[in-house]
Amino acid sequence: MLLASLPLVMLSACGSDDTDDDPTDALSPEDVSQTVEFMATEYEFGADASTTIVAGEVVRFRLTNVGELDHEMRVLDENGQLIDQIERLVPGASGDVLL
Repeated sequence: MLLASLPLVMLSACGSDDTDDDPTDALSPEDVSQTVEFMATEYEFGADASTTIVAGEVVRFRLTNVGELDHEMRVLDENGQLIDQIERLVPGASGDVLL
């Protein structure tokens, strides 16, 4: 799967839809195969579209807020259900999510 298709399942939004039975809770930094870095500016996310993710890999998605406003990132499945999210980041801050 090419990373270029990933932005189709990502949104920037406010609020929280956390669930208690999240399978990503068991992932640890030692499980990570690669890190994909996103930069958030006002109304735009940027990432390297040439990144390839192999099914079954654990990937760290790192969001860095290079804008002037707070930003956050939600990762949704193909049905629009929340998989995980990076909570609100102030300008200059970074956050990670493992999937």
